[in-house]
Amino acid sequence: MFTDVAPDLYSITATKHGCWPDSDPVTVNAEEPATADIVLCQKGDLNTNSEQADAGNLAKMADATVNTTLRDWTYDLNGDGNLADEDDLTLLKNVSVGEAVLE
Repeated sequence: MFTDVAPDLYSITATKHGCWPDSDPVTVNAEEPATADIVLCQKGDLNTNSEQADAGNLAKMADATVNTTLRDWTYDLNGDGNLADEDDLTLLKNVSVGEAVLE
């Protein structure tokens, strides 16, 4: 909660280690409270079951590496701009066996 914020348009961004950052524009005015709708998604939790790099996530990444219609920004685990490429699949495999960490 923020208090004594001047009326204006703001962008609220939340970050957490191991999660994708999320932002939401917020208009602050004197008449009503302002809220932001921010959801932090864990990197590598492609099936959203709160387990990072489990078998279901590996299967989703493998499917996305061959089917471009399944890809979105959450499939770029190494942040190189290439969605669900071989490097992302390898990184997810390494996380699943404890050889790497998603940051």
